Amino acid sequence: MRPRERWRWRSVAALAVTATVCWRCPTWLPLPKTRPATRAFAAPGGGAAVRSRLAVVSGAGKGICWHVADQLVQAGLRVIVACRDRGRGERAAAEPGARFAELDLC
Repeated sequence: MRPRERWRWRSVAALAVTATVCWRCPTWLPLPKTRPATRAFAAPGGGAAVRSRLAVVSGAGKGICWHVADQLVQAGLRVIVACRDRGRGERAAAEPGARFAELDLC
């Protein structure tokens, strides 16, 4: 890749982080600077109350979602691990308090 093309792709990536494309028209819209402050879940020892005792984590067969499901189980929630791959899902649901549900995506 030539240096000029590399610069162009970096600037597009920087724009993608700070803006989003409107699906109705091909223009870039700025992302909101703040997000609503909803704190329904806190990590163990965090102090915020958990509103629900059941969590469904999709894509929890591996990666970040697997760690999120693990943290939710450690916080005392019942977790349903939803995943396309049965083997990965059953391994992820091996923790006590987690169950596996296979996703059937078209």
